[in-house]
Amino acid sequence: MFALKTATRSKNLFTAFKKIRKSLSRGTAVQILCVSAKALTMVERLEIRDLITNWLTSPPDDNSPGNILWLSAVAGAGKSTIATSISQYFRELGRLGAFLFFTRNKSDPADVIRTIAFHLACSNTHVASAICTAIDNDHALIDSPIHTQFQKLLLEPLTSAQNHIHGPIVIVLDALDECGNADSRRTLVSLISNEFPKLPPAVRFFITSRPDSDIASKFENQPKIAKHLLDITLPSSLVDIRIYLDIEMREIREQQELGSTWPGESKMEALTKHSSGLFIWASTATKYLLQSYDLDHALESLLDKGLTTLDDLYAGALEVVGPWNDPMFVREAQAALSVVILGKTPVSVAMIDALLGCVLQWAPGQHVKILHASFSDYLTDCARSGDKPWFIDPSILEPQIARGCLHILKKELRFNICGFEDSHIYTTKVPDLSERTCTGVVTFQELVLIPCLMAFSKAFSQL
Repeated sequence: MFALKTATRSKNLFTAFKKIRKSLSRGTAVQILCVSAKALTMVERLEIRDLITNWLTSPPDDNSPGNILWLSAVAGAGKSTIATSISQYFRELGRLGAFLFFTRNKSDPADVIRTIAFHLACSNTHVASAICTAIDNDHALIDSPIHTQFQKLLLEPLTSAQNHIHGPIVIVLDALDECGNADSRRTLVSLISNEFPKLPPAVRFFITSRPDSDIASKFENQPKIAKHLLDITLPSSLVDIRIYLDIEMREIREQQELGSTWPGESKMEALTKHSSGLFIWASTATKYLLQSYDLDHALESLLDKGLTTLDDLYAGALEVVGPWNDPMFVREAQAALSVVILGKTPVSVAMIDALLGCVLQWAPGQHVKILHASFSDYLTDCARSGDKPWFIDPSILEPQIARGCLHILKKELRFNICGFEDSHIYTTKVPDLSERTCTGVVTFQELVLIPCLMAFSKAFSQL
């Protein structure tokens, strides 16, 4: 009877959360896709993963009284790879309560609490029952302020169900610094710092972020948050990079049918040192080598040109993609890059992949996306790339993209855009709705590019 009642109420729960279900399931798949199997295998061999998993599976004590472990590091240090590995580990154990990863310009702090609640409800029937009760009592709860959401969707349900929670439930929040901005996430960060420690001790959080001041100022002064700095200057960081490079070079040797010792110990040591402990440097460098026509020449370029910083590496990768002294090429390349960096909209994936496959990523049917936020930072920072032909000036290019959006709206919008036989039929009655709404330049799910237009509100004020 309990199981039947819970199943019925869980259906209501899924209905209440339907606004976020599709984006959640799609987002998790994308994150796991972006972190390669090789990288996850590499992380399994690192001491940092053992440190994190041991902390998350150990009950709080006097030395570590809280339920939150915060891993901070600079951009490119490998935080997301570690977070994905941790989530996979606890998923296999049946102990993963939720895995949320945040993406710049796409993640809303207002969604975080209800998203965690949704995942927890999916993983535990007792928690689901308690959350259903809360929603039954207040149908507007999903859209209430996040303090209320925390109280009614997390604290009270988890507290009431804690006798049925055996062992840790691990919740992973990756790249908190990418969730909104310092102003929009202020309430969320404060809530995590002050209220999350009140949750039952079996609920354990693993949070990663850059050490941005708004996050660091709250977390560093909270004794119930355990802190770990991923210091890329430590010798152990270079050891980790070497493990990663060994795995990548083995694959390159197999693909290119090279000798078993290529490229040689001295060059492997040089590559490791050039990385300065940054996994994103090592990752971008190996992708650069894989796409090179002459591997030995490309390797010499990496080492001889002294591409020791991430900016140097990005510049080196961009230099070889085409004739940057050709004004026409520069205009076309800037246009393609700016749409990805500034607009987050679909572009010509074949052209983008041919030009910038080592710093951008795409799969058939998906949007092109940058592999790391630091690439966007580099392209749009005048102090870092302002003297380069690939510099993206948002003040110039955002209005151009905004005009392009308006042009697409004018050209593509029409009555009955999905081609229904009867335009008065409810969309819930259309069996092939997803196929109808996912074709053409304008997609119905994206509300015909309105989110893109909203992203350029400053640009539209200039039109």
